[in-house]
Amino acid sequence: MDRDPVVPGVPPYLLVGGPDFQSEVARFFELGFRSQAGADVLYSVNLYRALYDDLHTQEQVPGQPKLKFANGMMGASRGVEAWASWQLTPSWRLRGAVTAQHTDTWLKPGVVDLGESLTRKGRDPSYTASLRSSWQLADEREFDLALRRVAALSAPDVPGYTAVDMRFGWKLRPSLALSVTGNNLFGGGHGEATDVAYRAQASRSVAVELAAWF
Repeated sequence: MDRDPVVPGVPPYLLVGGPDFQSEVARFFELGFRSQAGADVLYSVNLYRALYDDLHTQEQVPGQPKLKFANGMMGASRGVEAWASWQLTPSWRLRGAVTAQHTDTWLKPGVVDLGESLTRKGRDPSYTASLRSSWQLADEREFDLALRRVAALSAPDVPGYTAVDMRFGWKLRPSLALSVTGNNLFGGGHGEATDVAYRAQASRSVAVELAAWF
């Protein structure tokens, strides 16, 4: 779990290491299935459940103007992961994947967390989905196209986004290759993490690469 610094509103607080701080605990339970439908389709589905204990909090040292690291939070998450691969033709493959999850966190009875750890809930998207096409145009040319969707974050507030990436590769000679790669080709860019005040935007980009072997 994240360990963000905290600046309390009533000085002079001092953040000290908690001598009784324990390692955070995670217990995972998974159930999965993988199979093949015919000669051209592979797929997999995986369900999971996770239980968390002794998660990081910041609590006041009794009778002192100090904060200490403590283990006052618990949590649980559940989700599903699935992917599939389809070989439509000998030269064209489609691959898709999706993940979805839900996480809850709560404080143990009597805990007062001055580090506001509960506000960190929502730093993982509730779902992601992707679709990728790989096409071998000829022995020396290939074209990849990828579409991905990422759900919004709530802490910090980051809107969901859809992005399209592309790559074209051409082997001009056995020792010379050219590639053109484009990322975030549509839209004006998007944020992926951090608060809006200092968030970096992932914007449209195009790169050309020429590689030679000697």
